[in-house]
Amino acid sequence: MPRRAASASHLPGHPGVEEKGRGEETRPLWLALLLEPLRLRLDRNLRGGGSPTRQRSYRARGRYARQLANLYRHFARERVLVLRQTDLLDDHDGALRRVFAFLGVDPDIGVPPAR
Repeated sequence: MPRRAASASHLPGHPGVEEKGRGEETRPLWLALLLEPLRLRLDRNLRGGGSPTRQRSYRARGRYARQLANLYRHFARERVLVLRQTDLLDDHDGALRRVFAFLGVDPDIGVPPAR
């Protein structure tokens, strides 16, 4: 099982948990992962709120290289800032300074963590 899908299956705020908690995903993770390709292939409303592509793409959302390649088809690399969640969690102020500098605003603005 892909590590991203497995780890996300039991962490709040990650793919699978919200769907399961809302009663939208009734299948166990192993079956949801097996059904994912079929669900995505049959999706006719890719960007709709109830779309399987948005709600049932557990593995696909974990394939960051593919997602970045799609993004880079529309935006130049120098217009995209990629941060890891751990960057924000481990060095909140440093990560925000990078974001603010990237956006061209004062990087010394202090924003407290949401925790």
